[in-house]
Amino acid sequence: MKALLTSINLTLASFLAILAIFIMAPYSLAQHAGHDHGSSGHGGHGGHSASQPQTPEASPKSSALHSTQGTIKELEPQNLRLVIDHAPVPSLNWPAMVMGFKVEKAESLSDLKVGDQVEFDFKQVGSDYIIVNLDKQ
Repeated sequence: MKALLTSINLTLASFLAILAIFIMAPYSLAQHAGHDHGSSGHGGHGGHSASQPQTPEASPKSSALHSTQGTIKELEPQNLRLVIDHAPVPSLNWPAMVMGFKVEKAESLSDLKVGDQVEFDFKQVGSDYIIVNLDKQ
């Protein structure tokens, strides 16, 4: 009888351990959701292609206005988006990289073409990086 009770206790303990894993898994995933180092992460910036632009992680300074310069790699006026191979952004401690930025109006993109050199200011709004001022060089 004692062996049966020990077996039941071990089975119950195993069940409770598995249950705890399933209960805690969503919380663990939610904590790491903002730290995706795959297609949108800040890790490993070398060798990014324009077809797979990278988006850096949020920073404590991300609500401020940031400035840099770069070369336009893609234009997507229908999506209010462009991809820029930009220089480092010291205010965010970002290295140079290729990434997508949004604009508020399609007209902002009307005089631009792939290969243009630009200087621009941007801000973070949620998970998007939005260009607020852009000048061709």
